Amino acid sequence: MICNSEPYQRSSKPLPGNKEDEDHFARMNVKAFTPDMLYDSLCVAMSANDVNVATGRQPTASKQKGIIKGATPRERFVKFFNTRDDNTALTEYTDGIPQILAMLNTEQLNKGGGTVDQIVRAKMAEPKAIETLFLATLSRRPTTYDVAIMTKHLSTRQTQPPAERYAGVLWILMNTSEFTLNH
Repeated sequence: MICNSEPYQRSSKPLPGNKEDEDHFARMNVKAFTPDMLYDSLCVAMSANDVNVATGRQPTASKQKGIIKGATPRERFVKFFNTRDDNTALTEYTDGIPQILAMLNTEQLNKGGGTVDQIVRAKMAEPKAIETLFLATLSRRPTTYDVAIMTKHLSTRQTQPPAERYAGVLWILMNTSEFTLNH
């Protein structure tokens, strides 16, 4: 019932009549995902149980400040991406360069995971594969413009195997503000 309510479905885009209204729920405020929310979203988008983003070129778990040896991938991720303190507003974006670089450069995020594996196994047509990737990451169908952009991107990578091509699209979508912000 809450999800179907008008206030819950409000856009974050201000309209002329509610541009200055911050107190009366005239629109939804854009909020950065918490590390837990981002981790869960990455797992869903990739159809993976664990996403080990906070590793790669970062210090090992035993060397990261405050991380106990043997911590789970989720614990390492949350610790690495937790850049807020108790006084930080939920609408304030606090990720820094290390977090952005981890999202862009972590090998596991570049591989595509189970979502891409399902697309390749099903031998989906390119438009259907693009739609599947949009639904898995952004929970919406791609617009005509989105399909044109992704089709153009895929056409420049015809020599790559399908798994690599679709993993690239998934990587692009997971690194958009539409994926990492609650709006």
